[in-house]
Amino acid sequence: MINIKGSTSILGVIGNPIEHSLSPVFQNYLIKISKLDYVYLPFKINLEGLSEFMKGLKKIENLKGLNVTIPFKEIIIDYMDNLSEEAKKIGAVNTISVENGKFYGYNTDVYGIIYTLKMKLKINDLKESLVVLFGAGGASKAAIWSIHGMGAKKILVVNRTVDRFKKLNEWAKETLNMELELFEWNKIGHLFKTVQPDLVINSTPIGLKGEEINLDFKNIKKKLKFFDMTYNLGESFLNKVSKRYSFFYSDGIPMLVAQGTESFRIWTGVDFSNEKVLTYLKSRLKRWQRF
Repeated sequence: MINIKGSTSILGVIGNPIEHSLSPVFQNYLIKISKLDYVYLPFKINLEGLSEFMKGLKKIENLKGLNVTIPFKEIIIDYMDNLSEEAKKIGAVNTISVENGKFYGYNTDVYGIIYTLKMKLKINDLKESLVVLFGAGGASKAAIWSIHGMGAKKILVVNRTVDRFKKLNEWAKETLNMELELFEWNKIGHLFKTVQPDLVINSTPIGLKGEEINLDFKNIKKKLKFFDMTYNLGESFLNKVSKRYSFFYSDGIPMLVAQGTESFRIWTGVDFSNEKVLTYLKSRLKRWQRF
């Protein structure tokens, strides 16, 4: 149990929904083994209350930092006093450091994405690869930034709204000098009849509550690699079908851990091995699933 005192420094995560978040679990574990007088808390807020919430945070003198998750990663930029180069170019913040009453915004999702692709899916180079990306929101920009840095030249975006895709495509042209292609969401059931991607990334919240994606997996011809940036506490639909159709799969837990350890380093200066934290988190998840 964490011993909270008047001197305890506060870290946390803001989002909605937030109930599913594993960040408090492993961040408080990092605090405990670092022997720091900190606590990490979840904050569930709505869009209408964001402005008042951020104003209130400025008054909390022992607040040291926050993680930011869905749906606030883009809009939160308006409240930052300073942005890292990556956060500025990606246009999304998932980590805030609070120093002398000022908010410094970072994007550590990039660390999590690259870690997952390299260490979990064993991808080192995407130069000759076709990548399919589900979604065109804030998380999609971090994904595109990361895979572009690994050499990806052809990215097919599957999205519901054309307007959102157009904005994402403009960003990609201006920031990365690359053009994206659109595949309409209502045709997703025929995706693998139309193209044979090497890598598929889901950057949407689909799967967060166990929803299924209507994909024609039986038409997969290559040894597909699938990265689902979401996670839930049970076995996801995509995890099940990855076993059935024998493609490589990773959920968002390795990404969560890698972006989180980088956030922790920004806040405290303390480094941790991602593998060590993953081992701890998996042991906790196994215990929960017994009950």
